[in-house]
Amino acid sequence: MQSNFEQNLLKIESETKSLITDLDHESALEDLRISVLGRRGSLTLLLRSISDLPGNERQSAGSSANILKSELATFFDEKLKEIVSLSE
Repeated sequence: MQSNFEQNLLKIESETKSLITDLDHESALEDLRISVLGRRGSLTLLLRSISDLPGNERQSAGSSANILKSELATFFDEKLKEIVSLSE
């Protein structure tokens, strides 16, 4: 059974990737990036909640969250390159 933390990670991942796919403007992409990865973004807030988890879950939760953060940052960068190349 997945923990609430893992469910939230999966939700953020699926929603963000779905929204990124539909975007075709740089400004909208940047707004989404900030809402997910920014200082008060959904993933950032979830990362801050790791300290509330039991000790035996913290390491795997942190690792999973950091992997997702890296994947989403790459996904945002790739989408930005796609948008820029289409606008040229």
